[in-house]
Amino acid sequence: GNPEITSGGNALKFYASVRLEIRIKGRIEADGKQKGNNVKTKVVKNKCAPPYKIAEFDIIFGKGINTLGCVLDVAESLGVVERRGSYYFLDGNRIAQGRDNTLEVLSSNATMRAEVEESIRIHFDA
Repeated sequence: GNPEITSGGNALKFYASVRLEIRIKGRIEADGKQKGNNVKTKVVKNKCAPPYKIAEFDIIFGKGINTLGCVLDVAESLGVVERRGSYYFLDGNRIAQGRDNTLEVLSSNATMRAEVEESIRIHFDA
């Protein structure tokens, strides 16, 4: 079995409704300093919904979960945003070069962000 011990003793096995296992997958750095972590989270136990789901997202120190990064990842996987090399494109128009620059453009341009989010919602509603 798993040699890791969870804190909380036997009580956690019986009384907890949801248990998450969070693993650091990578570091997010800017200017030589670490500004966050890319994490992989697995639902180990869930009494409320199906367990064993896996999610990957960025946690930025002082801000929390990077929701805009999650939106960009989903948009890329659905084909809403296209990536060629290090450039990101929306409807054939170049957004920016690199993930960080693309996230800055999306955070500053509310109409573009709304367009991407709406395209994602339409895809999942269909």
